[in-house]
Amino acid sequence: MAEASSLYVNGQKLLMKDGEARAKGEAALEMAALLRSQSIDQFGGRSLAVQFANEILNFDDEWAWLQDRVKEGKFDGLMIGDYLDVTLTSGFQMRYRIGAIDPYYRVGDSANVMGHNIAMVPDETVPVTGSFATNGDHIMWNTTNTNQGTAAEKSPYLVSNLHKWEEDVFKALLPKIVRDRILPRRVLLEERYSAAGAQANPTGWAWKTVNIWSLSEIEVYGHPLWATNGYAMGSDSHFPLFAQWKDRIRDATGTRVNWWLRVPSASSSTPACNVAEGGYGNANAATNTWIRPLPCFLIG
Repeated sequence: MAEASSLYVNGQKLLMKDGEARAKGEAALEMAALLRSQSIDQFGGRSLAVQFANEILNFDDEWAWLQDRVKEGKFDGLMIGDYLDVTLTSGFQMRYRIGAIDPYYRVGDSANVMGHNIAMVPDETVPVTGSFATNGDHIMWNTTNTNQGTAAEKSPYLVSNLHKWEEDVFKALLPKIVRDRILPRRVLLEERYSAAGAQANPTGWAWKTVNIWSLSEIEVYGHPLWATNGYAMGSDSHFPLFAQWKDRIRDATGTRVNWWLRVPSASSSTPACNVAEGGYGNANAATNTWIRPLPCFLIG
């Protein structure tokens, strides 16, 4: 039986139901359900390419659309955990999720303040190949067992083997449509260097620029565990993507793995921090050969 949508009274057509109002009501109910699932950390995320397909038609690709949204500060409809899929030039497939929305807006030194941004975090660690690879497809934080900077660059992370791989190898593996949308990040990085010898704790900090980067303890846990307070924590904020312990667990082909963080460990001149396969905080020798990278970046 057909459903009546209007009737006539004294020759005047009156609507019995409002299609637009119903659509808005259904959309509101759907969003409420999504927000509830997110509040209890049961939200599986949505493909942005599918969810916003009609908007994306006005752009060259989904990454250009996302960058435009971010630059304008238009975050409506975007949710922590939503994702875009990426195929590296090596053929390896990755899923990058929204880890935080505008975590570093207006962050930076006086001459380099960042605009709106979204942090993109991968579901899985990356298998390392070539000269950087160890134990098949892992990577050392440093090729020598040290978490020190140098006279030329006092930031241990910037001179690490891990960051060299991120900038020199991994960035080039990203398709151009992704590379072109990356927002260089201004970040306060701890310095750990003295001409007098190896240091067990930071000696200072400085603003630096990175494009591809590993996470810090603050971004993952919300507080320091093995890293030091102060210099190691200066400009980071906790990412909502890591709301619970289980969210820190990362896989490689379905198996839980250890993954590096960018911060040196406290009270020692050799280890670097990492997330253990079970999702708990840890620190290991910088030359440990059983840990993988989890490269992140900002879109903006």
